[in-house]
Order: sequence, then C-alpha cells, then structure tokens
Amino acid sequence: MKNYLVLFSILFIALMVRIYNFSDRLTFGPEQARSLMVSANYIKDKPSLLGQEYFRVNSLGHKLYTSAIFNYSLVPFILLFNYDPLPISYYFAMLNIITGVVLYLVAKKIFNQFVAVISLFLFLFNSTMIYHSMFIWVLNYLPLIGILSVYFAWKLIKNKYKLFDILMLGVLSGIGFGLQYLYLIAILIILAILFRYSKNRIVDIFAFTLGGIVGDITRIVFDLKHNFYHLRTLWQYAVDTINGVSDAGFTYYHFLHFWPVLILAIGLILWQIYIKNKYLFILLTSAYLFINLNSTFVSFDKPVGMIDGLTIADIKNASEIIAKNAKYNFNVVTLYDFDTRGYTLRYYLEHVYNKKPLSDVEYQSASEIYALAKANYDFDNNNPWELNVYKPYNVVTMESIGDGFVLSKIVK
Repeated sequence: MKNYLVLFSILFIALMVRIYNFSDRLTFGPEQARSLMVSANYIKDKPSLLGQEYFRVNSLGHKLYTSAIFNYSLVPFILLFNYDPLPISYYFAMLNIITGVVLYLVAKKIFNQFVAVISLFLFLFNSTMIYHSMFIWVLNYLPLIGILSVYFAWKLIKNKYKLFDILMLGVLSGIGFGLQYLYLIAILIILAILFRYSKNRIVDIFAFTLGGIVGDITRIVFDLKHNFYHLRTLWQYAVDTINGVSDAGFTYYHFLHFWPVLILAIGLILWQIYIKNKYLFILLTSAYLFINLNSTFVSFDKPVGMIDGLTIADIKNASEIIAKNAKYNFNVVTLYDFDTRGYTLRYYLEHVYNKKPLSDVEYQSASEIYALAKANYDFDNNNPWELNVYKPYNVVTMESIGDGFVLSKIVK
C-alpha cells in the first residue's frame, strides 16, 4: 500500500507540474506549426510518404526529411480536436508521463522496486523532460523508444528473448532512425549486443532488419519510388559534415533516446547511496528536485520556447483578426524570430479559420501583408526578403497583441 501511495503521489504531482497553467505555458512556434501543417495536409489534400522537412540542406540543395510516421501519429488528434493545437499538445504531456511509467516498469523488471521508483522520480521531475512535455515535436518520442529498446536488449542479454523481441528491436530502431538520424549510434550498439548474445545470428539479424524496414517503411517505399532520394541526400549530407561544409550541429536533443539510460544509471547510484546513508540520499534527491524545478527550462507562467510576451492564445487572437479582415490574396509575416514566413499564423488561418494566405514565396503579388512584430519594430530599416520584394509599401497599425507586440497591415 505504501508503494502505491508513493507511486500515485509522484505521478499526480508530475502531472500537475505539466498541466498547471498549460495554455499560458505551451510553446507553439514554427516547428509545431509546420508539423501540424504537414499532418493536416494528409487529411485535406492527400496522404504522403514524405514527412516534415528538417531545417537541414546538403551541398546539392537537397532537403532532409523526417519519417512520415510522426506526422501520421498526429492525424487522429487533429481530427479529434478539430485542428486546435492546444488540446493536441496535451497528448505530448501525457506521452512524457507514459514514458515515465514504462521506465518504472522496465527498471522494476531489470533491477528492483526502489530503483524503479527513484528512476520514475528522476525522469518525471527532470527539467528537460518537463520542457519537452510542453510542445509538439518529432523528437519527443525518442525517450519512449529508448527505454523500450533497453528492455528488449536486456532480454537479449539475459537470453530470455523470443524472435518477436528481436523484431521489435528492429521496429523501434527503424522508427528511431526515421525520427533522428543520429539514432544510428543506438542502432550500432544494439547490433553489437545482437552479435554478442544472439543464439542464431542469421535468423535474428534477418528479424532485426525486417523490423527496421517496417519501422521506417514510409521513407523506404519513397526511396524505392524516387531513386533513393533520402539515402542519397543523407549520404551527401554526411560527406558534407565530414568535409566541414554542412550546417550540422550537435546538441542534447539529438540524444534524447539515451535519457532513460542516464536516468537508470543515476537511479542505481542513488540506490547505493541510500543503502549507505539515507540522509545523504534525501539531501541529494531534494537538491535534484529544487534545481530542476528552478531550471531555465521550466516556467510556470510563460512559454519557455517562445519569445517573451507572446502565448499561443495571442497567436490565435492575431490569426482571428487577420481572418476577419483579410482580402482574397493576402500573406503573413512574423518579425520576432527566425520564422519570417509566419507559419504559426498560417496554420491557424488555413486550418482553424479556413482563410488560406498565399504561399510562403508569394509575397510580391499579395494585395496586403499582415505582420506580427514588436511594437517598436523598425519597418524602414529591418526588411526581410518577404517585405523587400513588396516595396514600396505603407504600414497601418491594427491592434496590440500580447505584451508589447502589434499586428500591422502592410499595403502598397
């Protein structure tokens, strides 16, 4: 009974940490808007084997794409919530909680109840995991894929596996690689384990390969139909990276699938500390909780991943005003981050308010352009391409948005 009370308390508090003031804390930026736009187009236009574009291009000008599996996973929620990004985003908060529960079950199976409980605590109150609970993103599936892969790999090492477990390792690896190319590192580790512990290498490697094909089936089929576009593009990008001419960069979120492994390692260390000194254990876990809840990754009153002064409600409000005032051939820009093409506004306009702007390259022929920018934005001296091709123009202030932002109409 005591164990269940502790588990319930951890899960309940972790859920409250995520959903408290959720609408004011939710991040809705270009990445989220583009993901939803791709998925919405599967519904309104036609299904596709192509997923979402990376913000990466190789030296030949070819774009990298993520697996369409991610975007298809959003389709049921888009239909269920009528394209509204706010309730759709709750799914990713719940996904993170579910990942924590799976981590608990795996840790309990591999180690013991104490390591499982402390790992659940460490995962759910980790500032990075709280942060990733607050927005739609393709990489948010990686921690779940990572911990499930740990479980099936453990069964392989302990010689407790069946052929289905190897197949599932392949499926998870295919999905992981489809979401993040650097998942290849995890695949190489899994293959090394497979070679070391397999009872029948030929059969097991075949099952693993078959699972990998299933997991990344959309891109594989696309490649077979389009002269191996993904494979050739990725190969050229890898060559560009080796030669130092790509835009490659590495950061923590490329390795989110290793997050549960790190948590398990810390959980094991804390278990040993608990055995030797309970007071030190309490001090360390309390410090962990305090540091993570006060991290720059966590805020209880504003979005961490958006510019200060704007929330998703402000984006929705600006979009509604545009929808009510826009003519037949209008366009939009946002002038406060790298996304000058205004994808956040585009998503709301097209899929929530059914008012489609011109494409993200048709600015010169627009009858008017709606711009969301800071109140002190200098339109005379700060002209991105979208506005430069529209010159000369006049700026008409329409309405204040959020805290310190203004929606303007730009006309000839």
